[in-house]
Amino acid sequence: MAQRKETPTPLPSPENLTREQSEAVEKAAFLIISAQRESAAMLKRAGIPEHFFKSKCTAHIEAFGQCPCGDYKGDGGPCENHVTIDHEAVPIPRDRCNHRASQHLPS
Repeated sequence: MAQRKETPTPLPSPENLTREQSEAVEKAAFLIISAQRESAAMLKRAGIPEHFFKSKCTAHIEAFGQCPCGDYKGDGGPCENHVTIDHEAVPIPRDRCNHRASQHLPS
């Protein structure tokens, strides 16, 4: 018998979620990211590269493109990682990613 392949349903747009649903999504995303960090630390202690456990930001920045944040940093709130969008400016401006934890997971 052929196996039926489940296609994951993407999360609804944040604008279409209730406050309770939005909070649940962000808490769940942070739990996933926390588990990834713990797994990466375990692999690192064992001498195995842990690069595939990064949580790269998937948010789109208007007039720029994908957010350059390479890994979520925070405690469940907006990402606190510093990013640079304009590499040509002097001095190079650094700002916080500030995207939600859920935006650091593949959709």
